[in-house]
Amino acid sequence: MAQTLIPFTASIDVQAPVMEGQSDVDLPLQLVATYTHKAAFRLEETGAGTKTLDLGSLGANSGPGAKFVLVYINPDTSSAAIPVLVGFDPVNSPNLEVSQGGWICVASPKPTTAGILTLKLAWTTGFKGYIWVLG
Repeated sequence: MAQTLIPFTASIDVQAPVMEGQSDVDLPLQLVATYTHKAAFRLEETGAGTKTLDLGSLGANSGPGAKFVLVYINPDTSSAAIPVLVGFDPVNSPNLEVSQGGWICVASPKPTTAGILTLKLAWTTGFKGYIWVLG
C-alpha cells in the first residue's frame, strides 16, 4: 500500500536591519514539503530532569530523518524559570538553550541518513512545551 504524502508549509518572516541605523530588511523563510508520518509531544515536566525522544518511530517509509522539527517552550514569567536545553541525535548533548516563550525550528526538506532521529531535552526547573516533528 502506497504512503499518502501530506503537504505542509512552514513559514517564518524575519524583519530587522542588517546593520544598526539601517532600515529593516525582510528575510522570508519557507519550507514547502510533504510528510507521511508525524509525532507530537506535549510536555509538562516538574523539577529537574532529562528526556530522550526517539523519532525513529516516524516510520521506516518516512525517510531517513525529520523534515521539520519545532520545539516550543511555553512562556513562564517566574524568576525561577531556567531555559531548557535541546540537543539532536545520540552523540550531541543538549546544548541549545530555549528560554520560556522561545522556540527552535529545524527545516530539512531532503534529510539524509544523518537526519534528525533523536531529540534530547535537559532542564533544571519545571516547564511546559510542545514538540512537533514531521518526516
